[in-house]
Amino acid sequence: MKIVRKTLYCKNKKMDMFLIWDIIFNDDEENNEDNNDWEIVHLREQHLKINNFFENVVLFYSLTDFKSHFRVQKNTFEQLIQTFGLALWDNDDSPKLPPAKQLAIALWIFGNQEVYRSVADRFGVSKDTIWRCVFNVAYTLEQYVQNYIKWPEVHELINIQEEFAAISNFPGVVGVIDGCHIPISAPTEYPNSYINRKGFHSTLLQGICNHKMKFIDVFTGICGSVHDARVWRLSDIKNAIDHDRDRYFPQHNHLLADSAYPLSYYMLTPYRDNGHLNNMQHNYNTKLSKTRVIIERAFGMLKGRFRKLKYVYMYNTEMIPLVILACCILHNICIDNEDEPIDMLENGNNNDNQIYAVNADEKRDIIAHLLF
Repeated sequence: MKIVRKTLYCKNKKMDMFLIWDIIFNDDEENNEDNNDWEIVHLREQHLKINNFFENVVLFYSLTDFKSHFRVQKNTFEQLIQTFGLALWDNDDSPKLPPAKQLAIALWIFGNQEVYRSVADRFGVSKDTIWRCVFNVAYTLEQYVQNYIKWPEVHELINIQEEFAAISNFPGVVGVIDGCHIPISAPTEYPNSYINRKGFHSTLLQGICNHKMKFIDVFTGICGSVHDARVWRLSDIKNAIDHDRDRYFPQHNHLLADSAYPLSYYMLTPYRDNGHLNNMQHNYNTKLSKTRVIIERAFGMLKGRFRKLKYVYMYNTEMIPLVILACCILHNICIDNEDEPIDMLENGNNNDNQIYAVNADEKRDIIAHLLF
């Protein structure tokens, strides 16, 4: 998995990012304010804040209220603290708040569309501290991404294809792939590059998930005007598969994709409906669609839980992929914990060697015949 960015941070000098925090996390309502005048920012934040909201209110939320506000169960939150708490505290640029409070602030930002000034007031801290918490949590999660978003092992692939087959009898499926637009505010640099075919600014998230809607690979940060097929060609997973196909598809398995993707031996797509499809081809398309819809549901679950992804207000686009990746990692952790979302948005046989020798079109025809 990979996030695309130019110069998000220097590993030894992450504090360089904080010189442009007010640009990165600028809210729409504050876009016309003098973001470079730190004295004005300081004076502006002397207004009333809620004292000890986290300590005296949040920690005593009911389980239902806690999940409603932070979008994860309390036991998931506690597990996150156990896993990442030390790293959150030890990072050189940590805001030095207790790890639980840092995580709560970041989850509140990820899970809501509330502006940063309001969140700062709610938690009784400055906007600068809110920004540092979000960056620290997202950065820390990124360091552990290989533990949570990873391609399945061989024994796991066997189970995954059995579970996918239970949906509509489509054989050999180990993952479903699609692209998802994350709406963003117009970037200051090259804004037209981020306008997608639907006419709004976005950055792209390519995801591959298993039958549980758990991501096994993500690739994000490409501007919204780029076609899904090109995003696929640019992705690390495509390059890795091309160099070692047997590692990813040891039993001649495949991904399912929609017609925006290129047909290949390991990626099956629908027959293009030119008005002359036969019954077998229609049946194949129907079963592929019923199976592939899992990735659309995964994106719906991701955006439903982390509502920040409905529209991301960050004028420095280099920060956006880090936040998206953090939400994808948290999404997988929640699935592992059976932490159900509150909302969802509407986004070996004897012929193995013979099948391996045929091209992608023939493989698709063989499966279509088997399904018919």
